[in-house]
Amino acid sequence: TPWCVGSATATASSGNISVTPPATATNDIMICAVTAREDNVQLSFPAGWTIYQEGNNTNGGTDMRSTLAWKRATGAEVAFTVTHPAGGRISGSVLVYRGCVATGSPINASSLQHNPSSVNVIANSVDPNVPNCLIVMTGHTDGTSGIASWTCNDPGTLALKVNNISNSARVAGADGYNLAGGPTGSGVLTINVAEKNSGGLTALTPLEK
Repeated sequence: TPWCVGSATATASSGNISVTPPATATNDIMICAVTAREDNVQLSFPAGWTIYQEGNNTNGGTDMRSTLAWKRATGAEVAFTVTHPAGGRISGSVLVYRGCVATGSPINASSLQHNPSSVNVIANSVDPNVPNCLIVMTGHTDGTSGIASWTCNDPGTLALKVNNISNSARVAGADGYNLAGGPTGSGVLTINVAEKNSGGLTALTPLEK
């Protein structure tokens, strides 16, 4: 089954971010989650990266864009640039996973839900079609309130892996196993102060599926 081998973060008050991933090996899967405030400008990634979820949260106030992308490592990966051609504050987190399916896309299912200001960062349920997928939840907010808890139906436990808070833009990540396969139910990240937010769920297919 997949497991997290490390994470890395980057932030900027505007413009691009350069992310140096933790040590990777061939066929590790890198998941990059980004929150960009004050714009609805599409981000771009270097060759080898695939954006699989993205969108704008326009639920009142300034727009906030959330992006999820993945890449299969070809060995020890070096720093890469996420291009942010306009707008304001940006935070990015990279999570590295080992033990995912060795060919093709590792993304079994995914979702990205945009929510109005709330203490609950909600992600739509996903429905993996094989057992033992690792479910990665990402929480994107337009502030830096503290984290209270992560909850989900299946997996019943989500463990915090990264919490990148800077420049009033957050991207945090947690994960847990969907052992039997089937619907996860909604994922919920509870924070201490209401903020406009988006929540994502990503199911990673295991090597032995």
